[in-house]
Amino acid sequence: MVANPRQVRDVAKATGQLAKTDALDARALAYFAGAIHPTPRPVPDAQTEGLRALLARRRQLVAMRTAEQNRLGSTSRRLHADIEAHITWRNARLVTLDDALDTGPTSQSGLARA
Repeated sequence: MVANPRQVRDVAKATGQLAKTDALDARALAYFAGAIHPTPRPVPDAQTEGLRALLARRRQLVAMRTAEQNRLGSTSRRLHADIEAHITWRNARLVTLDDALDTGPTSQSGLARA
Protein backbone atom coordinates (compact mmCIF):
# COMPACT_ATOMS: atom_id res chain seq x y z
CA MET A 1 0.00 0.00 0.00
CA VAL A 2 1.03 3.60 -0.41
CA ALA A 3 0.67 5.93 2.57
CA ASN A 4 0.95 9.69 2.77
CA PRO A 5 4.25 10.30 4.63
CA ARG A 6 2.88 13.38 6.36
CA GLN A 7 -0.02 11.40 7.80
CA VAL A 8 2.28 8.64 9.03
CA ARG A 9 4.61 11.22 10.62
CA ASP A 10 1.66 12.90 12.30
CA VAL A 11 0.50 9.57 13.76
CA ALA A 12 4.06 8.80 14.92
CA LYS A 13 4.32 12.23 16.58
CA ALA A 14 0.95 11.76 18.24
CA THR A 15 2.14 8.47 19.75
CA GLY A 16 5.42 10.00 20.92
CA GLN A 17 7.72 8.26 18.42
CA LEU A 18 10.03 11.12 17.50
CA ALA A 19 13.27 9.21 16.84
CA LYS A 20 14.21 8.32 13.28
CA THR A 21 15.25 4.69 13.20
CA ASP A 22 14.15 1.91 10.88
CA ALA A 23 12.62 -0.04 13.74
CA LEU A 24 10.56 2.94 14.91
CA ASP A 25 9.57 3.76 11.34
CA ALA A 26 8.37 0.19 10.83
CA ARG A 27 6.47 0.30 14.11
CA ALA A 28 4.86 3.63 13.18
CA LEU A 29 3.85 2.31 9.75
CA ALA A 30 2.35 -0.83 11.28
CA TYR A 31 0.45 1.23 13.86
CA PHE A 32 -0.79 3.59 11.14
CA ALA A 33 -2.01 0.70 8.99
CA GLY A 34 -3.76 -0.93 11.94
CA ALA A 35 -5.41 2.27 13.14
CA ILE A 36 -6.38 3.87 9.85
CA HIS A 37 -7.09 0.80 7.67
CA PRO A 38 -6.18 2.55 4.40
CA THR A 39 -7.78 1.20 1.25
CA PRO A 40 -5.31 -0.84 -0.80
CA ARG A 41 -4.81 0.32 -4.37
CA PRO A 42 -3.81 -2.04 -7.16
CA VAL A 43 -0.30 -1.71 -8.55
CA PRO A 44 -0.48 -0.28 -12.09
CA ASP A 45 0.35 -2.70 -14.87
CA ALA A 46 3.28 -2.16 -17.25
CA GLN A 47 1.06 -0.64 -19.96
CA THR A 48 -0.36 1.95 -17.56
CA GLU A 49 3.12 2.84 -16.31
CA GLY A 50 4.33 3.19 -19.91
CA LEU A 51 1.44 5.50 -20.73
CA ARG A 52 2.13 7.61 -17.62
CA ALA A 53 5.79 7.91 -18.63
CA LEU A 54 4.87 9.02 -22.16
CA LEU A 55 2.39 11.58 -20.86
CA ALA A 56 4.91 12.93 -18.34
CA ARG A 57 7.51 13.30 -21.08
CA ARG A 58 4.97 15.06 -23.30
CA ARG A 59 4.22 17.57 -20.53
CA GLN A 60 7.96 18.20 -20.15
CA LEU A 61 8.43 18.79 -23.88
CA VAL A 62 5.46 21.17 -24.04
CA ALA A 63 6.81 23.12 -21.05
CA MET A 64 10.27 23.38 -22.63
CA ARG A 65 8.80 24.47 -25.96
CA THR A 66 6.72 27.13 -24.21
CA ALA A 67 9.82 28.40 -22.40
CA GLU A 68 11.67 28.70 -25.70
CA GLN A 69 8.73 30.51 -27.31
CA ASN A 70 8.63 32.94 -24.39
CA ARG A 71 12.37 33.43 -24.69
CA LEU A 72 11.98 34.62 -28.29
CA GLY A 73 10.37 37.85 -27.14
CA SER A 74 13.18 38.85 -24.79
CA THR A 75 16.20 37.65 -26.74
CA SER A 76 18.30 39.54 -29.25
CA ARG A 77 17.57 38.99 -32.92
CA ARG A 78 20.92 37.22 -33.29
CA LEU A 79 19.63 34.26 -31.25
CA HIS A 80 16.19 33.97 -32.85
CA ALA A 81 17.32 31.48 -35.51
CA ASP A 82 18.86 29.20 -32.91
CA ILE A 83 15.81 29.33 -30.64
CA GLU A 84 13.45 28.79 -33.58
CA ALA A 85 15.48 25.75 -34.64
CA HIS A 86 15.18 24.40 -31.12
CA ILE A 87 11.41 24.98 -31.15
CA THR A 88 11.19 23.16 -34.48
CA TRP A 89 13.14 20.24 -33.03
CA ARG A 90 10.83 20.17 -29.98
CA ASN A 91 7.78 20.18 -32.26
CA ALA A 92 9.19 17.21 -34.15
CA ARG A 93 9.78 15.34 -30.88
CA LEU A 94 6.19 16.10 -29.84
CA VAL A 95 4.89 14.67 -33.13
CA THR A 96 6.93 11.51 -32.56
CA LEU A 97 5.66 11.27 -29.00
CA ASP A 98 2.07 11.84 -30.08
CA ASP A 99 2.46 9.03 -32.63
CA ALA A 100 3.72 6.75 -29.85
CA LEU A 101 0.73 7.71 -27.71
CA ASP A 102 -1.63 6.99 -30.62
CA THR A 103 -0.16 3.53 -31.17
CA GLY A 104 0.09 2.68 -27.47
CA PRO A 105 2.74 2.79 -24.75
CA THR A 106 4.24 -0.58 -25.68
CA SER A 107 5.22 0.69 -29.13
CA GLN A 108 7.99 3.16 -28.32
CA SER A 109 10.28 2.50 -31.27
CA GLY A 110 9.72 5.99 -32.63
CA LEU A 111 10.98 7.52 -29.38
CA ALA A 112 14.47 6.14 -29.80
CA ARG A 113 15.13 8.35 -32.81
CA ALA A 114 16.91 11.68 -32.58
